[in-house]
Amino acid sequence: MREGPAPAPSDVRLRAFVDAVFDAYYDWHIQTGYMEMSGQMDALLRLEPGVLPRDFDGWLGRVHADDREEALLNNRRAAQRGGVYEGEYRMARGDGSFILVRDRGVILVDEEGRSAHMIGAIRDITRERVAERAQREAADLYHALFAQAVNPAYHVAADGRFLDANDAGLAFLAIEREQLRRQSVAALWGKKALPSVQAALAGPGSVATLDLELRIDDALKALTLTLLPCRFDGESTCFALGTDITEYRALHRALEASGESLRRQAAALEDANTALRVILDQRNRDRTELERTILTNAQTTIVPLLERLKKKLASTPEATYADAAIQNLNELVYPFTQSLDALAGSETWLSVREREVANLIRAGKSSSEIAEALFISPTTVAFHRKNLRRKFGLATHGPSLAAHLARLPGGESGDALGERPS
Repeated sequence: MREGPAPAPSDVRLRAFVDAVFDAYYDWHIQTGYMEMSGQMDALLRLEPGVLPRDFDGWLGRVHADDREEALLNNRRAAQRGGVYEGEYRMARGDGSFILVRDRGVILVDEEGRSAHMIGAIRDITRERVAERAQREAADLYHALFAQAVNPAYHVAADGRFLDANDAGLAFLAIEREQLRRQSVAALWGKKALPSVQAALAGPGSVATLDLELRIDDALKALTLTLLPCRFDGESTCFALGTDITEYRALHRALEASGESLRRQAAALEDANTALRVILDQRNRDRTELERTILTNAQTTIVPLLERLKKKLASTPEATYADAAIQNLNELVYPFTQSLDALAGSETWLSVREREVANLIRAGKSSSEIAEALFISPTTVAFHRKNLRRKFGLATHGPSLAAHLARLPGGESGDALGERPS
């Protein structure tokens, strides 16, 4: 390593100043290649003192391979042209990492006008560039996610002041940007807005939501906001990303009104159905009562009168008409007996005349004997026999009706004839 001449007192003072201002400085003797470097250079490159050769090649060897050719060319060009030199390149540290440095120097000439020295200073700008890149990326992200967002978005300070809003946010509030920046969330969003923003900022990494209904230009609007805490220019701020739910809220209110209307209509329909059931039940009861009255009158009044009339008209042609009238009357009231059988209780399962006929059948009387005893025609007895077989579930050509009646509980007393068989 070449040794240079001892520095003058003025040079010592200058170097002390450079040491205090810059990370490292150097004095490159262009003609000899000797490069005097401050002790800070070793610390900057994380090298033990004396490891870094004090010559041009030693410096060039620490320059990143991808930057070396350009750095060498810029240094030679500066040495040839003179004036001021400025460059940026990466340098290797002793631990294998690289730093980005900014190199600024000035060319000094000798008495003959030749470039003799380049005196310069080196500053580590790695963190500066990282910060610049982060700022650019943050600005790009801010522009992409905030300024260009299609949904309303707002930037709010910790005290509730509006810092900014995108175009969609301004359009939603129907306000100009400068006018918005003079407002607060409490003034435009209501009393609950500021506590929600402060709650979001109180918990790092937390996400809060805020639902708003605002009256803007005589129109009711709805907005749901997601509150995201963030640091901006070193201060705690909050991004409020919104979704316009005005149409959703209007549809929801319309559905609620429709649902309430449907519930009222359903209640009215139920009331109408209840009233209709009451009317139908009353109608069925009236019809049943009418059928019972007709059947009772026919069996207890009309038929016995016709039977007596027929007996008095015996051996005359008119007796045939009386018998036909009885038969027709029995056929007319026969449907009433079927419907009444389905509705009547056990105590009215058999009519009075049917019980009389059944008791005589159980006693072994023939149809003619029963007709003579009850003053009715054999045809009427046959009609009652048919009804009895049907009510007891006996087939037309099945078991004997007399035998079936004899097996019923109550013996010959006939007590069971008023009860429905099990």
